[in-house]
Amino acid sequence: MAGERINRLNSGVFEKPVIDRVKANILTPENLEQLVSLVNEEMDAQAVNYHDEVDTISDELTETNNRLSRLYEAIETCEFDYKDLAPRLRDLRARQ
Repeated sequence: MAGERINRLNSGVFEKPVIDRVKANILTPENLEQLVSLVNEEMDAQAVNYHDEVDTISDELTETNNRLSRLYEAIETCEFDYKDLAPRLRDLRARQ
């Protein structure tokens, strides 16, 4: 191996022609339009999923707040013993 000579390619000679071919054959206006369309579709689908998740969380929060309100009202009217309600209040506040 001491006498072997390694031929190296000059990247400067090959970079521009390769980049030019990629631009000409892959990065065409049609391909870019299709890519933008696919990205938009994916973003729309993700937005729907996000909104569904936010709606679910919002509904759960509303339900939890309603339950807390009923428990607080029961405490204020002395309808229940606080010792019986304390664990449930802790759970609902943690969930909230």
